[in-house]
Amino acid sequence: MDESSKDNDSEMSETANVVPDSRISPQLSTFSGVDGVSKISDAMKQQMAQMKLVGQVSSVYAPVAKAIQQNAAGMQQTLQRISLNAYPGLGLGSSAVEFVNALNNLNPMVGVELQNQISRIASVENSYFKNQLGDISSAASKVGFNNFSTAAFEAALNSIGGVQRAAYSRPTETPEYYSEAMNSPADYFDPYAQEISDVDSLHRAISKLAKVSDGSPLVWRGQGDASWGLHSKLFRHLMDQNGVQNPTEHPHNKQPYPTETQMVQAEDTMLRLARDSWRLGNMPALEIFARIQHFGGPTRLLDATRNPYIAAWFAVQECDDKTDGRLFALATTPAGGDPPHNLSLETQKADPFWFQFSDIQRRPLIEWGTGSRRIIWVPPVYESRIAAQDAVFILDGTPITTSKVLRHFEIPRAINNGRRQYWKRPDILAAASIYVKMSHPNIKPRSNQLGLAPTYNFRIKASAKESIRDYLTKSLGYTVAAIYPDLPGLARHVNQLTFSSLKDIEAENS
Repeated sequence: MDESSKDNDSEMSETANVVPDSRISPQLSTFSGVDGVSKISDAMKQQMAQMKLVGQVSSVYAPVAKAIQQNAAGMQQTLQRISLNAYPGLGLGSSAVEFVNALNNLNPMVGVELQNQISRIASVENSYFKNQLGDISSAASKVGFNNFSTAAFEAALNSIGGVQRAAYSRPTETPEYYSEAMNSPADYFDPYAQEISDVDSLHRAISKLAKVSDGSPLVWRGQGDASWGLHSKLFRHLMDQNGVQNPTEHPHNKQPYPTETQMVQAEDTMLRLARDSWRLGNMPALEIFARIQHFGGPTRLLDATRNPYIAAWFAVQECDDKTDGRLFALATTPAGGDPPHNLSLETQKADPFWFQFSDIQRRPLIEWGTGSRRIIWVPPVYESRIAAQDAVFILDGTPITTSKVLRHFEIPRAINNGRRQYWKRPDILAAASIYVKMSHPNIKPRSNQLGLAPTYNFRIKASAKESIRDYLTKSLGYTVAAIYPDLPGLARHVNQLTFSSLKDIEAENS
């Protein structure tokens, strides 16, 4: 028996004595004790009976709630078939028990969130739903229960998420040429950038964005060179391996950027090496990736921080003072969107949850690689620098591009000779390894049809780096030792030092 089966057995036994809710139990009681309907588990029925939806869902979503209530048996069977262990990190929990408990304790936005949850399950497993509902309907009829309405349930499910599904219906990963307007990743960011010229403008920019973002949680990342893209180290590693040329080289050939399948295969190789050769068999996948990242290895984890001034420190500390830096602020949800995903359950899993979604046809259905549901992981303090940097990791799939999606990424006409054109797939990937829908930090972002979360950026002038670094060091105490308070940090710093030469020593002794 595998570990997931043990977990499910344990969870079912814990709920064996749950008393079904009176509003749902009449429908479920028809199945109680019936021999021959082996696929319907009593424990699962009791779990689904805990879904006290009626009276708790706003009237706007009452039809959805009613459809679920009327088809509770179908819902529980489908959950059993799908096995929610495949969907942690998407707010579904690691089991039906946790899913049910989450529904019972949802906030007043239960209707909206419930729609999203159902959409993800139904979209990904649409064929399973239809087959299972049909099987259960037949089983119900055989035991004299003829009021099982699959049509109402399917109608409620099919009405959700139609716009998003249609936009990603024909994804492509075919290499293409860069657009004429793409000469550097900076061309993608600069039209939306605000300039930082001194410490005061840094303060004003951070304060202003807090108001513009309207309380939406932000995570920050600083980069020492404004011409760099926003890429994870694994994505950069595969770019080099594939022979991708930076747009600054003005290549005349199609660019073979990494795909999600290539990313997943690389991660799978790393995990197998870690567990077989390095004997880390009991360590969860995310912890392995976090530790590999810590020691400079390539992972898809994109380093960020919840502290804008720490991000600014990285922007002025890296590179020299002759190069502009860049400060990014990434919204964790779309304008007016739901809270970011919670990965607390996922941190103990042997395999990353996104391994289930590597197929390009399935990924958009659960918003992996769409830019609308960035996952922000606040890791445990595996190493002291995680706490020192208030570090988080950004998780998302490789951007899924279609002609409909790219229409939301218009090239600013000011850099495109006034023409109305859209960035291409290689342009998007030259800029970032995840979707970044740029928004100006002085303008409140508007919601969009695809639910793309906004990204803001600030260009820190090279002439401002020294004064900002002095302020961060002297006023806030941000030194190399404070940001990297571990032995690897010391070793890295020592490697960059220039020691006294023989001539210097001789001069001192003469």
